Amino acid sequence: MPEIDLDFGGVGQVPEGWFRLTCDKAVYKQNKNKDGWIINLQMHFTDMPEGNLPGTEMPYESFENNMVYDNPSLKPNSRWKLKRILEAFTGENFEEDGMKVSYTCSVDCDEFEDTGKCQHEWVVPMLQGETVVALIKGEDYEGRTLARVEKYVYDDGAIEFGPNMTE
Repeated sequence: MPEIDLDFGGVGQVPEGWFRLTCDKAVYKQNKNKDGWIINLQMHFTDMPEGNLPGTEMPYESFENNMVYDNPSLKPNSRWKLKRILEAFTGENFEEDGMKVSYTCSVDCDEFEDTGKCQHEWVVPMLQGETVVALIKGEDYEGRTLARVEKYVYDDGAIEFGPNMTE
């Protein structure tokens, strides 16, 4: 009978340092408390460097395509973070009042076209497929270690990134 080779050495491990992330999807939705809106960023590690996580035999390449999430709020007192994220993903300056970010229905539905609302998932297309370089730190959350983004930087292709870059 064939067997599946399992290696749990990297379970609970998060690569820390500066790494490239690609945004797979940016979902515009209400926050958990239903008292505001967020953009749920669904990103993955891209172009992982050579080498191993410190103290392990776990290669950085094994984290390629692993997911990283962030949920910047659109509440006025939290928009500073959203501003930084938008600037890092687009390379554009988001400082003027009255700027807008478009969202659309994730499926092509008539209801959204007619009313601007529907029951489907809403996405921010300007972020999908874009890359950033992000400072990743491990964070304990409900007994698990998750990758948390501390900083975002515009990915102009010239920035060096990897585990040895810490600031």
